[in-house]
Amino acid sequence: LRFRFVLRPPGVEPPGAITSLRRDLEQPLLVLPRARLPRSASVPVEAGAGVQLVGLRPTGEGQALLVRLLNASDERQAVRMGDGARRWLSPWETVTLRLK
Repeated sequence: LRFRFVLRPPGVEPPGAITSLRRDLEQPLLVLPRARLPRSASVPVEAGAGVQLVGLRPTGEGQALLVRLLNASDERQAVRMGDGARRWLSPWETVTLRLK
């Protein structure tokens, strides 16, 4: 059995900090050969401070991106898409959006 522990100093933390730490610990660093590195792409999404990007991948045909967002806060958060459309995320809601 393998056990891992993380010690953090006590204090008040933003609600999303624990979720962000958990995600960082669970998702190992992805190492790719230089020839297979993806081209950089910008993601046209504006979001509130409590919203975290938890997934990003191209669609099967490669014409769009699937963006997975998590509202890691106790309040509703606004998300604005690249086309100007606004969507509200409920507390602790996860949503997958398709961006062209």
